[in-house]
Amino acid sequence: SCTRTMTEPADDQAAPTADDNLLTRHKHIAESIEMIRKKKDQLLITLRGLSESENPDRALMAKLVDAFDMMTAQETAFLGVLKNIVDIHEQATQDLAAENEAMGKPGEKKNESVEKEEKPSEKEGEKAEEVDENDEEMIRETLKELEQVSLQALAAAELNEKLVESLQRHKKSRTSILELRKNKTDELKSAASAAMAEVKKAKQEVSANRAEIVKKQREAEELRKAALKAGIQVGAEEEKHNEEITAALAAVVNDVERIPPIPVVEEPVAPAAEPEDPLEVRRRQIRENIRKERERKEHVNQTIREKLAAMEARKQRMKEIRRLLAENQATASSLVAETKKKLESTLLHDECDKSVASEADTNTESKPSSEINGACSETTTQISAEDGADAEELELTENEEQTRLEIEDTFRSAELNLQNLTQLRKRLEQIQQQGGAGLSQEDQEFLNQLDETVAVVSAADEATRSDEEEGGGGSSSAQAQAGSQDMADKEGA
Repeated sequence: SCTRTMTEPADDQAAPTADDNLLTRHKHIAESIEMIRKKKDQLLITLRGLSESENPDRALMAKLVDAFDMMTAQETAFLGVLKNIVDIHEQATQDLAAENEAMGKPGEKKNESVEKEEKPSEKEGEKAEEVDENDEEMIRETLKELEQVSLQALAAAELNEKLVESLQRHKKSRTSILELRKNKTDELKSAASAAMAEVKKAKQEVSANRAEIVKKQREAEELRKAALKAGIQVGAEEEKHNEEITAALAAVVNDVERIPPIPVVEEPVAPAAEPEDPLEVRRRQIRENIRKERERKEHVNQTIREKLAAMEARKQRMKEIRRLLAENQATASSLVAETKKKLESTLLHDECDKSVASEADTNTESKPSSEINGACSETTTQISAEDGADAEELELTENEEQTRLEIEDTFRSAELNLQNLTQLRKRLEQIQQQGGAGLSQEDQEFLNQLDETVAVVSAADEATRSDEEEGGGGSSSAQAQAGSQDMADKEGA
């Protein structure tokens, strides 16, 4: 229809054309698209405000999202219509150009009137072409703008959807956390309320019991006074009867506590003791525990001091043993030196005997041999004088060698015992610094063994002193060795 309208004769161009309708529709469509954009922006702002609120209205947000989608669909439809308008305008422009080319070919066969009619049509065609070109350029720019706007709108819509989803997840988690916190708070409040109710109930019961006790005490005192007064004024039988009544009344009054009947005496009744404060009872228990702990620490420290004193005495005893061993070792060294000298003289005597025998065989005499014989004879004389004592000295030497070995063993044992005593003293000092706190089962057994060892050593020391007084120095070294070996065995255990 647009093509037919554009190809009509020139006398009909004064009427409204299709181009005017297209331009008007283009303008209306552009205005509609602009309005849709504004409304979409408003919807986005509203949705963002609802998503940032603490309690968003999800139904309203869903309606707004549906409206946004509807406007997006309308915008897409308007863009399609605008594209159709552009296509129609381009087709009309092409048809007009073809018609103008066809109208310009007759040339010479046409008369002047036709040329006059063609000139205005050509001018109008040129004007129409210029208008079409301007419209096409404007439509293309509008399409580009619409495309950019649509892309931006789609990106904004996607971003908005992501934000809405993240907001919903955050709201759900926050709602669940708040609900959990509320439930926990309710539970704590209910537990606290129950505890307070129990405390109040207990206080009320205590107050009621206290008032009841005071009341019963007053009644008992009045009954006692009445019974006392009645017993003084009436006879024995009536007094006995009154006593029975008083006992029955006391049993009725004190039915819960089962208190025996109060005897009729003239002494004043002591006031009833008030119930002790639990806090004061707890403090008294704490003070008692502290006192017991202090006494235990003092006992442990005293035990450690006694053991350290015993160890110091043993240390002095070991020093004395070492001194005696050193003296015995010096004596043994001197005996060994004398024995060595005697052995050398014996060897020299043997050599002299051998030389005399060789000279007797050869029957030769010379001055050197005579001198040798003289020396040998002198040596023989000396040795013969000492032959009687050699056997005793050799036996004494063997005994002294054995004694020296025993002394060395005793010395080594004494050194080992001294090292053990030093370690034991360090351990006891460490226990004393700790104040006896945190003693393990092994430490307790160790202290018990130490007591037994001290007792054994004390007995051994007493036995050693008595033996030294009776037997003298010869048996002192053997006894010291035996005592040292015994102590070493105990310390090793």
